[in-house]
Amino acid sequence: MPRVATRTRTSGKSENLDITRDVKRIFSDRLKEIAYEQLLKESIKAHEPEISDLNTEQMNKGIKGDGSEIGQYANIGYKGRLKPVDLYDTGSFHDKVYVELYDEVFEMNSRDVKTEKLIERWGEEILDLTTENKNNTGEIIKPTFIDKVRQQL
Repeated sequence: MPRVATRTRTSGKSENLDITRDVKRIFSDRLKEIAYEQLLKESIKAHEPEISDLNTEQMNKGIKGDGSEIGQYANIGYKGRLKPVDLYDTGSFHDKVYVELYDEVFEMNSRDVKTEKLIERWGEEILDLTTENKNNTGEIIKPTFIDKVRQQL
């Protein structure tokens, strides 16, 4: 923000009116008061369906959160192929994937009754996001988060 010079009628001399300092102080104080963690949680929650879809899409490709393959089926007759294992049979497991929010992290989970059994068999990474999908999550929630911060200002 530019500095503005002003001159009073009585003194005849020019004085700088530094409004940038005041604006910076006001915004700095307001920025310190913002509960960023809460706004981030709200932003994640607002986009839970899209984030859950990222996880199920990678499962459909047979990919775990660490980028490795989920595995291969023991019997080609089950799905007509050995891999990729997509953890999709009735669709219940995929349909029940959701975001679980904690203080400083979020995790993917599923409300399906088979969840623990699938985790035991294929590993916890089936409900992790790949690095690419973590980045995609950031891009998905960014506009909402920015809007929420702006509302606080």
